Amino acid sequence: MQIKKTKKFHLGIYAVIEKEERFLLVKKSRGPYQGMWDLPGGRPNHGETLFQTLQREIREETGIDLIDAVSLANQAFVVEYTDGAEVISLHHTCLIYKAIQFDSSQFQDNIRS
Repeated sequence: MQIKKTKKFHLGIYAVIEKEERFLLVKKSRGPYQGMWDLPGGRPNHGETLFQTLQREIREETGIDLIDAVSLANQAFVVEYTDGAEVISLHHTCLIYKAIQFDSSQFQDNIRS
């Protein structure tokens, strides 16, 4: 039986959110990082700006309303993982922002996605 290897590309937009010297992380529920802690964020929807994507993803994953952010870093790497009988080689490009203003009054620490 031959193992199928698929190449994929993922653009992710993430935010570093710091409050009182603590950093907010989310636990990944799927994909190559399932079960690991990561920065909140995700992929853009068609027609979204980078900042709109960041605002939407942060709100969906944490309940926090992002007001302003600045570019912090960009990274690209390849990670391989198995999804069923398929090996996926994922080229993951990350655009990382630092949240400089946000409203955490609606923060939810129990969101699952």
